[in-house]
Amino acid sequence: MTELSNNSITKSSDLPAKSFKLRLLALAIIILLIAVGFLVSRHLLTSKPKVKRRKPAKMQTLVKVMTANKISSQIKIKALGRVFAAHEINLQARISGTVVFVHENFIPGGIIAKDDELVRIDDADYRLILQQKKHALAQAKADLRIEQGKQKVAEQEWQVINEISKNLDSTSKDLALRTPQLNKAKTSIQSAIVDIKKAKIDLDRTKIRAPFNAVIRQKSIDYGSQVSSQSSIATLTGIDEFYVELSLPVEKLAWISLPSSTEEPSKVEILANNTKYQAEITHLQPDLDKDGLMAKIIIKIPDPLGTKSNKTPLLLGSFVQANISGKTIDNVYKIPLAALKDGKKVLIATPENRLHIQPVSILAREKEYVLIDQGINQNDLIIISNVAAQIDKMELKIDNSDLTKPSSSRSNK
Repeated sequence: MTELSNNSITKSSDLPAKSFKLRLLALAIIILLIAVGFLVSRHLLTSKPKVKRRKPAKMQTLVKVMTANKISSQIKIKALGRVFAAHEINLQARISGTVVFVHENFIPGGIIAKDDELVRIDDADYRLILQQKKHALAQAKADLRIEQGKQKVAEQEWQVINEISKNLDSTSKDLALRTPQLNKAKTSIQSAIVDIKKAKIDLDRTKIRAPFNAVIRQKSIDYGSQVSSQSSIATLTGIDEFYVELSLPVEKLAWISLPSSTEEPSKVEILANNTKYQAEITHLQPDLDKDGLMAKIIIKIPDPLGTKSNKTPLLLGSFVQANISGKTIDNVYKIPLAALKDGKKVLIATPENRLHIQPVSILAREKEYVLIDQGINQNDLIIISNVAAQIDKMELKIDNSDLTKPSSSRSNK
């Protein structure tokens, strides 16, 4: 028992000695780590690269430019319009009767050639009337011959009377010689001739013909219909040409050549249904549109339905786009519309690579370009890229990788 107690006392006295040693070891490790960290930090601080001081780089705005060159440019004016009939009539009957014949194409949309017989009215009555008038003429000629015979007898009687009495006046002589009766017989012949002409005209009117190459828009009668004078037969529209009324700003009239005795009118190309049609200007309307803002030009399109070609038919009422080849302008500069600032200025890169804001004179505006006649000099560098802050004389850097060349001499308006 005593021995067991002594062993316990010995183990208890060893525990504090071991704990103290562990604490010293931990403290030594911590001190070592702090020393290593201090040495590493010092090394990094003493060995870092030194930054050399230099002047800050100048701020330069990168821009794209194009070289300005004088060109000759033909104005191309774009306008919109609507197709309408150049020739359209309401064909009417001139006489009465029953329709006994209609053309095989006498239907809405049917094509009829000029002088084709559209409708025929029963002509039996008109043939009889013509025959009666011919008989009346023959009767009038016979009456004239009879009267001429009576006049010879009257002349002989007048000679006898004149020998007996020398004081007869001219009126008595005309009556004695049957002059009024002779004139009446001659007038009857002339009247009969006129009646025959009228009967022939009425007979010819039984055949109603197309006055021009036409398409039937609407028909009002058919086979067996009873018509009278002024009855509507059909509505015909000429197909040799259609008209288009174009609306465009008044100021653009200055670039268009209208028909005159001294110059040819501007050429016009119509675009519709993915098809191009050649056209020409006929005249300028004397009034503005109902809003008073746009001028109106009438152009004509030959063979719009393609009856003489294989083009897609251009239908009445269609909205079309017209490209008018206007006048050619010499010695102008053509720049992209995006390069125009505030509607009347351009940005120019000077030889010193600085920005210059230059007012210009706009001669004509187009959809994507403008034509300038004053304010730009030959070989000026026009800035065509966007410049956020436009400050006069600010420094620039020219992008020479894609130097834009002047545009061609054609322009689209």
